[in-house]
Amino acid sequence: MSLSYSKKDLFESVLKDSSIIKFGYNTFENITEIASGAFGTVYRADSTNSGKHVALKNPSTEKYYLVLQYAKDGDLRTYLQKNFKSLNWEIKINMAKDITSGLQFIHDKNIVHKDLVNFGILNLVTSGEREKLINKTPKDYINIYSSAWKDDPNQRPTIKNIFDSLENIKLENIYNEYQDIQLEEANINNQPQASVDAFSRDSISITPSFTTSNWEEITENQIIKYDYNDFRNLKNIGKGSFGMIYSATLMNVNGIRTVTLKFIVITTMELFVNEVNTN
Repeated sequence: MSLSYSKKDLFESVLKDSSIIKFGYNTFENITEIASGAFGTVYRADSTNSGKHVALKNPSTEKYYLVLQYAKDGDLRTYLQKNFKSLNWEIKINMAKDITSGLQFIHDKNIVHKDLVNFGILNLVTSGEREKLINKTPKDYINIYSSAWKDDPNQRPTIKNIFDSLENIKLENIYNEYQDIQLEEANINNQPQASVDAFSRDSISITPSFTTSNWEEITENQIIKYDYNDFRNLKNIGKGSFGMIYSATLMNVNGIRTVTLKFIVITTMELFVNEVNTN
């Protein structure tokens, strides 16, 4: 039995044992090539049987074409680039569920597939980098895709886990980069560890032994105390005689502005107040 005959025989058996429909090539009109890749060529055509536009994919063979639903808006990445802001999160989550459901079907049938094409849903993550969180994204959705970034593949969720999580997602729990109290890891990782650890996580206070009376003395000099979490985008810009200097974005009820943070290493209250008065 020749190889070509074996392939044809296999194809005919698949037609008999499944819901695949076989169309005659002469039932398609206005065939136009729209794309070409390593696995074959894709054409746009009109089906005289269904009266619809379809896509014909020739998987590097002259014998058979796959007849697929025609996506008039192009590939997924192009569509999202054009329409992402106009789509509400219910639609976006449903799209994610459709994709996940398709992948789950493939996995359940033990079908082996390669990487998903980069103009579709594959997002390449290299060198330890991670995507920046998108403002006004549901936090449950962030938890889903960030769990797939784990270095250990065994700790990543399965397609079924992801689908179940999408089913139970809460759209009202929204991430807001200006109000969320959690600092982005990317901003912190760029800072020298020793200087970052020296900051109090509860306030911008430098010396943890300061008392309430100490702060009363400071506020008499019209000093405002900010919470550490009011600052974003910390960037080391220099080093002075008493410590490190950073640029940062201050976000609070009064708005957003760029400020300078000076991390001063001073052991006494008197020296601290003197340093403040100097500035």
